[in-house]
Amino acid sequence: MTRRCLPHDVLLLCARWTDPEHFPGDRAVTGWDWRTHYERRLEATMAQWIGKAILGWQFDNRRAVAFAPVAHLVGTAREDLDHIDSIARICRELGSMPDPNYRPSSDPGGPATGQVYLGVCLENGIALALKLLVQRATDHVNAGEQYLAALHDLLRLVQTVRPFNAAEPLCDAWDLLFRDGHAAMFTADETRILRHQFVLALYPLAHTGLQHERIAQLVAHLAGDTRGMERGMAADVRATYQMIFGCGDTTCPDDAIDVETAPALPAGFPAGWNQAFAPGALP
Repeated sequence: MTRRCLPHDVLLLCARWTDPEHFPGDRAVTGWDWRTHYERRLEATMAQWIGKAILGWQFDNRRAVAFAPVAHLVGTAREDLDHIDSIARICRELGSMPDPNYRPSSDPGGPATGQVYLGVCLENGIALALKLLVQRATDHVNAGEQYLAALHDLLRLVQTVRPFNAAEPLCDAWDLLFRDGHAAMFTADETRILRHQFVLALYPLAHTGLQHERIAQLVAHLAGDTRGMERGMAADVRATYQMIFGCGDTTCPDDAIDVETAPALPAGFPAGWNQAFAPGALP
């Protein structure tokens, strides 16, 4: 079963994202600054929507309305697309669709800046949704399993859609989780899996060829401290490191590094995780 984002679906989504504050109040703002302001505000609105929807999806009694107003576009395990593939497909469908709410700067002397495309903003909103969800970790202490699954889903979405502006939100989310202690609500095994998911999300960003200092620093730090990593994650760190710094870098972790085998994953993890993240498994 294949679903397509039709014009009336786009209008429903745009109604959800409509916010007069997307436009600068200062009419002196012109050209690219005007458009950039609009895009960042639209991405923030989309991030709020997608973050709440992904978290709501983890509760069986909320799935029917989690992705309102376009729940009919989001697949289930019984159909051709799961909810992650569905959102990725919506991003692709919206990729060439200009935002009907966007109006260029009213300054007649401003440069022509073209259209704001909904798919690009939604992709960037997915990465921002991850950061926003991590920032509100303390709000979900009593729903730890669902919260962890939502983070997992958002990281899968980042891997799938490869947002252009994902670097800063992803690095911010990493810092909050693993440096500021937000991951303390998870077990050691859950934290290990989440760290691996972040590495898998970083790889396609490095693959795009975009240079980003924070990602390079994070990957270099991981590559320099592989003790205790299970083999699958060590291999993924090495591949990401080589993608950024090149295969000839002498500080790159060795293929034959002796890393510890991680303990078996807890039985309560969603289906598919044990296969994807078993010790020694590759993506």
